[in-house]
Amino acid sequence: GYLISHRQNDAFTVVNQLLEMGEHVWWPRDRSLGSHSGTGAIYVAAGAQTRAVLQRAAGERGISATGVAKVPAGPALRLRPARVGLWDRYGGATTSGWIRWILEQYGFSFELVYARTLDAGDLTERFDVLILPDEAVPGGREQPAENVPVDYRHMSGKISRTRTVPRLREFVEGGGTLIAIGDATGIAQSLGVPVKSALVTTSGGAEVPL
Repeated sequence: GYLISHRQNDAFTVVNQLLEMGEHVWWPRDRSLGSHSGTGAIYVAAGAQTRAVLQRAAGERGISATGVAKVPAGPALRLRPARVGLWDRYGGATTSGWIRWILEQYGFSFELVYARTLDAGDLTERFDVLILPDEAVPGGREQPAENVPVDYRHMSGKISRTRTVPRLREFVEGGGTLIAIGDATGIAQSLGVPVKSALVTTSGGAEVPL
Protein backbone atom coordinates (compact mmCIF):
# COMPACT_ATOMS: atom_id res chain seq x y z
CA GLY A 1 0.00 0.00 0.00
CA TYR A 2 0.93 3.66 0.36
CA LEU A 3 1.42 6.25 3.10
CA ILE A 4 0.27 9.83 2.52
CA SER A 5 1.48 12.42 5.04
CA HIS A 6 -1.04 14.61 6.87
CA ARG A 7 1.33 17.55 6.39
CA GLN A 8 -0.16 18.53 3.02
CA ASN A 9 -3.73 19.80 3.10
CA ASP A 10 -4.47 18.36 -0.34
CA ALA A 11 -3.80 14.89 1.08
CA PHE A 12 -7.41 15.00 2.25
CA THR A 13 -8.61 15.87 -1.25
CA VAL A 14 -6.91 12.73 -2.52
CA VAL A 15 -8.33 10.66 0.33
CA ASN A 16 -11.84 11.82 -0.54
CA GLN A 17 -11.28 10.83 -4.17
CA LEU A 18 -10.08 7.38 -3.11
CA LEU A 19 -13.01 6.87 -0.74
CA GLU A 20 -15.48 7.88 -3.45
CA MET A 21 -13.92 5.20 -5.67
CA GLY A 22 -14.36 2.57 -2.98
CA GLU A 23 -10.65 2.27 -2.10
CA HIS A 24 -9.69 1.09 1.40
CA VAL A 25 -8.20 3.87 3.52
CA TRP A 26 -7.07 3.87 7.18
CA TRP A 27 -5.88 6.48 9.67
CA PRO A 28 -3.14 4.77 11.77
CA ARG A 29 -2.72 5.97 15.34
CA ASP A 30 1.09 5.91 15.04
CA ARG A 31 2.00 9.57 14.40
CA SER A 32 5.57 8.72 13.39
CA LEU A 33 4.42 7.14 10.10
CA GLY A 34 5.10 8.84 6.79
CA SER A 35 6.53 12.08 8.16
CA HIS A 36 9.52 13.33 10.13
CA SER A 37 7.37 16.10 11.61
CA GLY A 38 5.27 13.75 13.74
CA THR A 39 2.01 14.67 12.01
CA GLY A 40 1.28 11.06 11.07
CA ALA A 41 0.02 9.62 7.80
CA ILE A 42 -2.91 7.98 6.08
CA TYR A 43 -2.52 4.41 4.83
CA VAL A 44 -4.10 3.44 1.49
CA ALA A 45 -4.30 -0.22 0.53
CA ALA A 46 -3.06 -0.85 -3.02
CA GLY A 47 -6.11 -1.31 -5.22
CA ALA A 48 -6.62 -1.50 -8.95
CA GLN A 49 -6.77 2.29 -9.38
CA THR A 50 -4.75 3.51 -6.38
CA ARG A 51 -1.42 4.02 -8.15
CA ALA A 52 -2.97 5.96 -11.02
CA VAL A 53 -4.83 8.27 -8.62
CA LEU A 54 -1.70 8.95 -6.59
CA GLN A 55 0.40 9.58 -9.70
CA ARG A 56 -2.15 12.09 -10.94
CA ALA A 57 -2.25 13.77 -7.50
CA ALA A 58 1.54 14.04 -7.51
CA GLY A 59 1.50 15.83 -10.86
CA GLU A 60 -1.50 18.07 -10.24
CA ARG A 61 -1.24 18.79 -6.50
CA GLY A 62 2.32 17.92 -5.52
CA ILE A 63 1.16 15.16 -3.20
CA SER A 64 3.85 12.62 -2.33
CA ALA A 65 3.08 9.01 -1.38
CA THR A 66 5.47 6.43 0.04
CA GLY A 67 5.08 2.79 -0.96
CA VAL A 68 5.19 0.22 1.85
CA ALA A 69 5.43 -3.55 1.65
CA LYS A 70 2.99 -4.30 4.45
CA VAL A 71 0.12 -2.85 6.46
CA PRO A 72 1.40 -0.60 9.29
CA ALA A 73 1.34 -2.27 12.69
CA GLY A 74 -0.87 -1.01 15.49
CA PRO A 75 -4.43 0.30 15.71
CA ALA A 76 -5.95 2.28 12.85
CA LEU A 77 -9.31 3.88 12.08
CA ARG A 78 -11.02 2.75 8.86
CA LEU A 79 -12.16 5.84 6.98
CA ARG A 80 -15.50 6.03 5.19
CA PRO A 81 -17.34 8.88 3.47
CA ALA A 82 -19.43 10.87 5.95
CA ARG A 83 -22.92 12.19 5.23
CA VAL A 84 -22.46 15.88 5.99
CA GLY A 85 -25.23 18.44 6.42
CA LEU A 86 -24.31 22.15 6.35
CA TRP A 87 -26.83 24.66 7.68
CA ASP A 88 -27.89 27.52 5.43
CA ARG A 89 -30.89 29.78 4.93
CA TYR A 90 -32.84 31.38 2.11
CA GLY A 91 -30.64 33.98 0.42
CA GLY A 92 -27.50 32.33 1.76
CA ALA A 93 -25.51 32.95 4.94
CA THR A 94 -21.96 34.27 4.51
CA THR A 95 -20.44 31.96 7.13
CA SER A 96 -22.15 28.95 5.61
CA GLY A 97 -20.88 30.00 2.19
CA TRP A 98 -17.25 30.03 3.31
CA ILE A 99 -17.54 26.58 4.86
CA ARG A 100 -19.25 25.35 1.71
CA TRP A 101 -16.30 26.65 -0.33
CA ILE A 102 -13.80 24.80 1.89
CA LEU A 103 -15.75 21.53 1.68
CA GLU A 104 -15.91 21.85 -2.10
CA GLN A 105 -12.18 22.61 -2.42
CA TYR A 106 -11.21 19.46 -0.53
CA GLY A 107 -13.76 17.17 -2.13
CA PHE A 108 -16.08 16.58 0.84
CA SER A 109 -19.60 15.64 -0.20
CA PHE A 110 -22.30 17.54 1.69
CA GLU A 111 -25.92 18.64 1.59
CA LEU A 112 -27.27 22.07 2.46
CA VAL A 113 -29.71 21.80 5.36
CA TYR A 114 -32.34 24.33 6.31
CA ALA A 115 -34.22 24.89 9.57
CA ARG A 116 -37.35 23.10 8.35
CA THR A 117 -35.32 19.97 7.58
CA LEU A 118 -33.80 20.04 11.06
CA ASP A 119 -37.22 20.52 12.63
CA ALA A 120 -38.59 17.49 10.78
CA GLY A 121 -36.34 15.10 12.75
CA ASP A 122 -35.05 11.64 11.75
CA LEU A 123 -31.69 13.32 11.17
CA THR A 124 -29.60 10.21 11.92
CA GLU A 125 -31.23 8.53 8.93
CA ARG A 126 -29.76 11.17 6.61
CA PHE A 127 -26.61 12.54 8.24
CA ASP A 128 -23.51 11.56 10.18
CA VAL A 129 -22.36 15.14 10.76
CA LEU A 130 -24.23 18.45 11.01
CA ILE A 131 -22.35 21.76 10.81
CA LEU A 132 -23.87 24.87 12.36
CA PRO A 133 -21.89 28.01 11.39
CA ASP A 134 -21.92 31.30 13.25
CA GLU A 135 -25.19 32.63 11.81
CA ALA A 136 -27.17 29.49 12.67
CA VAL A 137 -27.46 30.54 16.33
CA PRO A 138 -31.02 30.11 17.67
CA GLY A 139 -32.97 33.34 17.41
CA GLY A 140 -31.11 34.48 14.30
CA ARG A 141 -32.61 36.40 11.39
CA GLU A 142 -35.61 34.82 9.68
CA GLN A 143 -37.04 35.65 6.28
CA PRO A 144 -40.87 35.73 6.50
CA ALA A 145 -42.24 32.79 4.50
CA GLU A 146 -44.71 34.99 2.63
CA ASN A 147 -41.78 36.98 1.21
CA VAL A 148 -40.13 33.86 -0.19
CA PRO A 149 -41.06 32.40 -3.62
CA VAL A 150 -43.03 29.17 -3.26
CA ASP A 151 -40.27 27.04 -4.79
CA TYR A 152 -37.84 28.20 -2.10
CA ARG A 153 -39.99 28.21 1.00
CA HIS A 154 -38.36 25.00 2.22
CA MET A 155 -35.31 27.23 2.84
CA SER A 156 -37.20 29.63 5.12
CA GLY A 157 -37.43 29.43 8.91
CA LYS A 158 -34.82 29.61 11.65
CA ILE A 159 -33.35 27.37 14.31
CA SER A 160 -35.57 27.41 17.39
CA ARG A 161 -34.84 26.26 20.92
CA THR A 162 -38.35 24.79 21.18
CA ARG A 163 -38.57 23.08 17.77
CA THR A 164 -35.04 22.48 16.52
CA VAL A 165 -32.95 21.85 19.64
CA PRO A 166 -34.92 18.71 20.66
CA ARG A 167 -34.30 17.29 17.16
CA LEU A 168 -30.59 18.09 17.41
CA ARG A 169 -30.46 16.42 20.83
CA GLU A 170 -32.01 13.28 19.32
CA PHE A 171 -29.41 13.41 16.55
CA VAL A 172 -26.47 13.61 18.96
CA GLU A 173 -27.87 10.99 21.32
CA GLY A 174 -28.37 8.72 18.30
CA GLY A 175 -24.64 8.86 17.50
CA GLY A 176 -24.50 11.91 15.21
CA THR A 177 -21.75 14.52 15.37
CA LEU A 178 -22.75 18.17 15.75
CA ILE A 179 -20.14 20.84 14.92
CA ALA A 180 -21.05 24.33 16.13
CA ILE A 181 -18.92 27.36 15.21
CA GLY A 182 -18.84 30.90 16.63
CA ASP A 183 -22.12 32.11 18.13
CA ALA A 184 -23.73 28.77 17.27
CA THR A 185 -21.71 27.20 20.11
CA GLY A 186 -24.29 28.71 22.44
CA ILE A 187 -26.56 25.85 21.45
CA ALA A 188 -24.42 23.54 23.61
CA GLN A 189 -26.06 24.85 26.76
CA SER A 190 -29.49 24.33 25.23
CA LEU A 191 -28.49 20.72 24.60
CA GLY A 192 -27.53 20.31 28.25
CA VAL A 193 -23.78 20.10 27.64
CA PRO A 194 -21.95 21.22 30.85
CA VAL A 195 -20.09 24.16 29.28
CA LYS A 196 -20.24 27.92 29.61
CA SER A 197 -18.78 30.88 27.80
CA ALA A 198 -15.15 31.67 28.64
CA LEU A 199 -15.70 35.26 27.50
CA VAL A 200 -17.55 36.41 30.61
CA THR A 201 -16.53 37.47 34.08
CA THR A 202 -18.60 37.54 37.28
CA SER A 203 -19.38 40.93 38.80
CA GLY A 204 -21.69 41.04 41.79
CA GLY A 205 -23.21 37.71 40.89
CA ALA A 206 -23.95 38.72 37.29
CA GLU A 207 -22.10 37.61 34.18
CA VAL A 208 -20.60 40.49 32.24
CA PRO A 209 -19.11 39.99 28.73
CA LEU A 210 -15.36 40.61 28.60
